[in-house]
Amino acid sequence: METHPWVDIKSLEEVHKEVTGEKLKQIVIPKVELHDVHLLGPDPMFHTAVGMSRQWDARKAGREVAEDTLKRLEGKKPDFFLLFSTIHYEKHGGFQELLNGVWEVLPEGTPLIGGTVAGFMNQEGCYTRGATAMAANYPGIEVSAGFGQGTRKTPVKAAKECISKFSKIPEGLNALTFVFMPGPTMPKIPTKKERLIVTSSRLLAQLAPPALRFSTLFMNKGVGREEEVLSTLSNSEKVSLVVGGSTTDNNTYENDFQFFNKQVFDGVVIGLRISLNRRFFSNFNQSILAPKQWFNVTKTDVWNHVVKEIDGVPAIKKYLEANSIPRNFLFDEPNTVHRRFVFLPMVTKDKNGVIHPRTPGTFFWDYIGLGHPLHGTSIGFSSTNSRVMVDSVDQTFAKLDTTLNFCFMTMCMSILETLGANIYKIQDRIHSHLGETPYLLIFTAGEICNKNDSDGNLPSNGLLEMSLTATGV
Repeated sequence: METHPWVDIKSLEEVHKEVTGEKLKQIVIPKVELHDVHLLGPDPMFHTAVGMSRQWDARKAGREVAEDTLKRLEGKKPDFFLLFSTIHYEKHGGFQELLNGVWEVLPEGTPLIGGTVAGFMNQEGCYTRGATAMAANYPGIEVSAGFGQGTRKTPVKAAKECISKFSKIPEGLNALTFVFMPGPTMPKIPTKKERLIVTSSRLLAQLAPPALRFSTLFMNKGVGREEEVLSTLSNSEKVSLVVGGSTTDNNTYENDFQFFNKQVFDGVVIGLRISLNRRFFSNFNQSILAPKQWFNVTKTDVWNHVVKEIDGVPAIKKYLEANSIPRNFLFDEPNTVHRRFVFLPMVTKDKNGVIHPRTPGTFFWDYIGLGHPLHGTSIGFSSTNSRVMVDSVDQTFAKLDTTLNFCFMTMCMSILETLGANIYKIQDRIHSHLGETPYLLIFTAGEICNKNDSDGNLPSNGLLEMSLTATGV
C-alpha cells in the first residue's frame, strides 16, 4: 500500500506486541488505492502561493507579481501559474509587456493561463487595480492546457479546439479544469462612438437585436456565448470539475483579454486541467432571494439574450410592473440603470433545476437585453441586498471542507461594484472560514462551477451571475 512519507506510523506488529505482549502471527491488509482515500487536513507536500503587484507599469507589474508568487512558493518550481490583471494595463504598457515581465522570472515551460478581471481579493486585501497570480507545486500532479479561438462566432468549435490539446485524465486521479473565456461586451454606435444601454426609440429598439447579432459574429463585440462553450466542454471525457469565469474589464463592458503562456488573446477560451490523487471540493451560492412567482417567456432573440415578450406583453412593461417601477424612472436616468437594477435581477431556471440570476444589461423600448441567455421559458423576478450578498459566503462554505491546501474563488463583479467598501465584509467572512489557507478570489463577468452529479455525470450549470464559487483541494 502506498503511504505518504510525512505520516509517522508504527507497524501493526509493533502496536499489537505493545498492547498484548504477544507476537502477531498473521495479518491481512486489504488493498487500498491512495486516490480512494481523502487525507484530512492540509497536505505538507502541497505548496500553494498567491502573489500580487500594484505597480502601474505593465512590465514592472509582471515581473513583481511573478517574483512575489515564487517567493511565497519557497523555492518550489510551479506546476502551473494562474495570472489575472485589471484592465488598466492596457494603457500602461499593454498586456504583452505584462506577460514579458512575468516570463523574465517564471521558469520556462510553466503552463500559464489567465486574463483580465474587474478586481481581486486575497489574504492581503481587495483591489481594483493591479495583477495577481496563484501557483502550486505537488509531486505527481499532471497538467494539460489548451485554447480555442472564436468563442463568439463558433463557440462549439472553440471548445473542441481547446480540449483537443488535453490528454485523457490519468486513471485513478481526480481532475479540476480551470476555464476562462470572453464575457459580454457592448458594441459602440459608430456615429456616436458610445454604447447604447437605454433607448426609448422604437426604431433603435428594432434595429438593436440584428445589430447585436452581427457585431457578435463579425466584430467580436457582443454577447459572450459562454453557455455554448461550457456545454461542449461538459460533454467531454477529458474534463471533470470545471471552474472559472468570464474575463472582463472595470465593469464598462468594452474590452477583455485572455492569457495563454506567452500570448495575449481577445476572443479565445483557455483551459488548464490539473489531475492528482487528492479530492477536490467545490460549491457555489447565488446572492439572490428566490422568486415568488414564475412567468412564461413568449418571445426572445439573439440566442435568448434579448427578451421581447413575457406572457404575451412587452418584456419591459412586465418587468417594471412586477417591481413597481415607473417607466420614466428607467428612461429619464439611463446612466444609473446598472447600479439600480442589479438589486432586481430576472431569474431563469436550467434543466437541472438550478436557478440563474440574469441582471438586465440594456433596455430597448420594449425589450430587455441580458449578458447571458435564458434557460427554457420560465422566468421570475427577484431581489437582493447587501446582507444577502455577504451571507452568501457562509452558505457557500457550509458544504465545503475548510481544511484546504488552497481555495480559488470567483464572484460576480456586480457585487464588487454594488457593495463598495462593504466588500471587506465579504473578506472578513472568507477569513473566518479559511484562516491562513492561501486563497485567491477574482471578480468576473460570469462565474463557472460545473460539478459531477450523483451518477458521475457532469451537468452544465451554465454561466452563473450574482454568485460566489469556491473550489479547493
